[in-house]
Amino acid sequence: MAILLTVLVYCVYAAFCWRVILHSLIWYRATGGTRQVAALSRLEALRAWVETAADVVLFRRLFHENGLLWISAWIFHISFLFVVVRHLRYFMNTVARCIVDLQTLGLIAGYILPASIVSIAFVRMAGREKYVSRFNYFVLGLVFLIGVSGIMLHVFRVDLVGVKEFVLGIFTFSFRPVPHSPLFIVHFLLVLILVLSLPFHLFIAPVIMHEARRRESELKRLLHGK
Repeated sequence: MAILLTVLVYCVYAAFCWRVILHSLIWYRATGGTRQVAALSRLEALRAWVETAADVVLFRRLFHENGLLWISAWIFHISFLFVVVRHLRYFMNTVARCIVDLQTLGLIAGYILPASIVSIAFVRMAGREKYVSRFNYFVLGLVFLIGVSGIMLHVFRVDLVGVKEFVLGIFTFSFRPVPHSPLFIVHFLLVLILVLSLPFHLFIAPVIMHEARRRESELKRLLHGK
């Protein structure tokens, strides 16, 4: 089982890198390589990219559409970040002090994460507008299952020393036994599926936002010209 999971991890991360490269090329052709973008002045293009970055990082469009959904999205992303930071201890032989100091906060975030996803789903279903695509639902559902299984691992207590040895063995190319916990294996496989899904999710958002900004700019120029 250890060999199978380790080889699977290598395949997943190879596919992840390949998809990042592939989506980078698609992203370039969809934005920087198009005639429409080239037709804009450099100042307009720079402004469009700055506004796109603000839309993606700050969820600015979401804020104007639905304030409650905007708050839920922020809670989701911040709690997800702290959960990831908390898990960095499994990838380090000597855990950095800053990671140690954030363990409690990361644990609290682990309980908040599934709740924030439920909030996002509730607000989305209560509204009439489609704030997220089906793929977004898939990613949210996947993260929800990861969060719930992670909480269960904390409650039912998996061998954390064994988990760390197994994870470090993957990165040092040395096979270590998998902890005797079916729940851990399920949690681990769900994370691998999420890793495979991330390139599409991360690259499609800037492209959509930039395209929306570009169309808005063209519409404003048209209206101004008339």
